[in-house]
Amino acid sequence: MANAKDLAREISKQMEIYSSSVEKKVRNAENKVTREAIEQIVSKSPVDTGEYAAGWTRKRTEHGIIIYNKNKPSITHLLEKGYAIAAGGRKSGRPHIRPAEETAVKKFTELVEKAVKQ
Repeated sequence: MANAKDLAREISKQMEIYSSSVEKKVRNAENKVTREAIEQIVSKSPVDTGEYAAGWTRKRTEHGIIIYNKNKPSITHLLEKGYAIAAGGRKSGRPHIRPAEETAVKKFTELVEKAVKQ
């Protein structure tokens, strides 16, 4: 009976080591992917005064890392999707957030899958 308890204890210990290793790799992947996403968004952001492009940052929440614009958060959707002009017509959008998001999701998925398999 002692062998079964020892085996169970060892399995539990190894699972803790594995899960903490995977958790560390996932955190590293989060940091890497969000840094790269911010760089991509900044490089493709519309530049007028430069304040909008310089405002991209990230913060950790209970659900993960959020990328947001701290300087001009109210205009991100307008610049991404476009908007109507008061005098008539439309100003076309300049997609800069969605492409970075799609790249980040793909890269993050690859890194997590790699972390789990190792």
